[in-house]
Amino acid sequence: MVEVSLLYADPADPRRTAAAETPPYFIDLNLDQVVDAVVLLRPGYALAPVFHRTLSKVDEVVYRQEVFADLEHAALREALCEFAERLSRARRSADSLENIHSPWHRKGWFLEAVQGVRVRRDGAGGTLPWSFS
Repeated sequence: MVEVSLLYADPADPRRTAAAETPPYFIDLNLDQVVDAVVLLRPGYALAPVFHRTLSKVDEVVYRQEVFADLEHAALREALCEFAERLSRARRSADSLENIHSPWHRKGWFLEAVQGVRVRRDGAGGTLPWSFS
């Protein structure tokens, strides 16, 4: 499976999983308050570290600008939001699996969660409104 990152051009970039603390200048510029307000909008996504990790190369900034330019296309943005919602539902289902004692029942719920996230280009389970050509 090909790994893709919307934040980093290189999916293997170690900053993706590294801990990130609030940079000292965030407080001086009141950026900590801005980040706190944004993070409150999506509490389950752990967004604060994304804002705290700094970019050190122009190419990294250009990559993110290109990603956000792509997200200006309504069809792509809607498809991405729909996928994120499906993934969120699957995570909630997976979290509740611990409370199910029957292994068959647990496997059935797991399959339901996976089916909810599945997206294929042929329209089964969802459609992608763009092409890769």
